[in-house]
Amino acid sequence: MGDKRRHQRIHAEGKVDGRMVLASDIEIMDLSSSGMQFNCKKHISTNSTCSINIIHNDITLNLKGKVTRSFFKRPSSGPSGGSAIYEVGMQFSNLTEARSNILRTIIESLKE
Repeated sequence: MGDKRRHQRIHAEGKVDGRMVLASDIEIMDLSSSGMQFNCKKHISTNSTCSINIIHNDITLNLKGKVTRSFFKRPSSGPSGGSAIYEVGMQFSNLTEARSNILRTIIESLKE
């Protein structure tokens, strides 16, 4: 099955932090100019809209998007135990030119 993404994804695991607005921290796995993949401890329904704050170095960028996929990945192995980890794919929506430029700056810094 071929990759249907419009933009190349850059591996971001451990390099970029994120926080789901009004929810919890997320682990960003990869990032492109049109979307991202992240892991979180909260189930998010496919086709729902969410808002994410991406935090990298001294930049914080708020992005909104549509959840394109969301599924149970594995039980959490953290000290709190018992919680689940979900893998979520999100396509960005209504990106302004300014936000697109900031996102591009973050992505370029991840390539270094």
